[in-house]
Amino acid sequence: MRGGGVMWTAPEIPYAHPEPLAGDERTILEGNLEWQRAAPLRKCGGLTGGQLARRAVPPSNLSPLGLIRHLAKAERLWFRQRIGGQQLPRIYPAGGGDFDGATAAGE
Repeated sequence: MRGGGVMWTAPEIPYAHPEPLAGDERTILEGNLEWQRAAPLRKCGGLTGGQLARRAVPPSNLSPLGLIRHLAKAERLWFRQRIGGQQLPRIYPAGGGDFDGATAAGE
């Protein structure tokens, strides 16, 4: 548990339909990206750090937190590196660091 005896839980994310449904391409793309980003976060709402980091089906290293980290890494790779041409350092070690390094810090 974190200091003070309070256990952190992921916030609840309310369901909303992708908006807008009409408009220019960039506006629609950004609305759909926000909706897609919120989908896995909605599934994690109410879970503690320990629950987010738990590997539910051994020997798999997949956890909800690892999946969120992997999705963030993939989005960064596609948008900033491949499309944007930025040279960025790794955020997780090669070979599954996004999954293997997913721990409930402070619990």
